[in-house]
Amino acid sequence: MKKKNEIKYKEWSEHLTNTKEKSDYSLKRMDLMIISISGGGLYVLFETLREFKTGKIDIENTNLLLFTGIFLLVTILLNFGSQLSAYYANHFEEEYIQNELKILDDSRLNKKEKLILEIEQKKFDKKKNNFDLTTDILNGLSIITLITGLSLLTYFSYSIFYTLYLSSILYYFQLLFFQF
Repeated sequence: MKKKNEIKYKEWSEHLTNTKEKSDYSLKRMDLMIISISGGGLYVLFETLREFKTGKIDIENTNLLLFTGIFLLVTILLNFGSQLSAYYANHFEEEYIQNELKILDDSRLNKKEKLILEIEQKKFDKKKNNFDLTTDILNGLSIITLITGLSLLTYFSYSIFYTLYLSSILYYFQLLFFQF
């Protein structure tokens, strides 16, 4: 192998290792946060429903609760789709890098084999870019649905506690002034 190709070969090998590490790290952190927050929101939602069934709280707008749950559930589903597309994007990048390493180690390849590998690389690169775009879109959508779901949950919780707060103030007001 030529000295120039040997340097490129090492660089591409290191790049492959870094790509695998970055893929693992990014998938673990962002997806973990989105799934945890959405799951926590769904837990609050189910606990609210449980309290409603026991009669401890009164829910005036059940549609708000339904849409909150739908948004949080869709967030989780979008996140899973994002993980899957990120996996495929990284898979095709690995294939691309492996072909690049074969091309740089040109002592074993003739021109025809090199050309075939270069054509395959273009296909891998196009697939990788498509899956990267899909991942970006799904990540963006999951963040939007997460924010929407959490906003609805916050509004719903505020409306419940505000109603409870007002009713308790009215109760104490009646006790103070109308107890004669």
